[in-house]
Amino acid sequence: TFRAWDKTTGSNGSTADLSGGGARGGITAYSTATETAAINITTAAVIGVPPGTIAFGNIPVNVASVLTVTVSNTGGSALSITNIVSDDTQFVPSMTSLTVAAGATGIFNVTFTPTSGGNQPGTLSITSSDVSESPSSVSMTGFGTIRVLTDGLNFGVVERGNLGQLQATVLNQTGAAVTITSIWSSDTQFTNLTALPLTIPNTNTDVITVQFRPTSSGNKSATLTISYNPDVTVSLTGCGFLCDGDGDDGDGDGDGEYERAPLAVPFGGEMYLLLLVVGYGIYALSRRRH
Repeated sequence: TFRAWDKTTGSNGSTADLSGGGARGGITAYSTATETAAINITTAAVIGVPPGTIAFGNIPVNVASVLTVTVSNTGGSALSITNIVSDDTQFVPSMTSLTVAAGATGIFNVTFTPTSGGNQPGTLSITSSDVSESPSSVSMTGFGTIRVLTDGLNFGVVERGNLGQLQATVLNQTGAAVTITSIWSSDTQFTNLTALPLTIPNTNTDVITVQFRPTSSGNKSATLTISYNPDVTVSLTGCGFLCDGDGDDGDGDGDGEYERAPLAVPFGGEMYLLLLVVGYGIYALSRRRH
């Protein structure tokens, strides 16, 4: 039975039995009231991870490098990340769980510390409440390389016709002996003096000698490239003859001018210097009289 609208009389009908069609024949089930029903549809969490590969680049062996990973949630529910794990202990995530609100992003760090030389690939696995994309995978890569212990070479001021020599120390912790077959500079005023090939046993150090012979005045800078897979670079700086404010002299005052050390005269030396000058003057006058 239904509460029906009687189209013949135009009034609300009483409870009617529609199974037999009714005496009036025009009884149709029809609601006498209209209400709005709100239906809320909540979409599931949808995870988004970085496309492609997270590349750490060239990192010296046993030196840590940190990069940030961003995870997005484009769904309508909070994304619950319950596990973040790496398949290689050289890559370590900063956390194992994370909650990302609907329409928001979350971040965590990954630290790469190569323990051997060469290409080091890894995969990050992220388990989440996104049932269609769990676990999600993130590819990672980094290169373990030799380490230059010298933080750049600054030759300071080198006078006209002179040269300066400095050494950079290289540490090999790649797990095997390393043979360096080529070392070159981006500026011929800086040259390598190290005999090649240079073989450095594992866990050992050796030095690379660089010479700076300026051919013109002014601040000079270059890059020394040590051939390895991948290559390692060392910054080179120096001043030819005289320099102004175009560079950094490394003295911390920010003026970019290389300054010569003042003449130091020991205590009591002023009299000696005066006698020397006076004596030379008398000698010169004596020679002129003859």
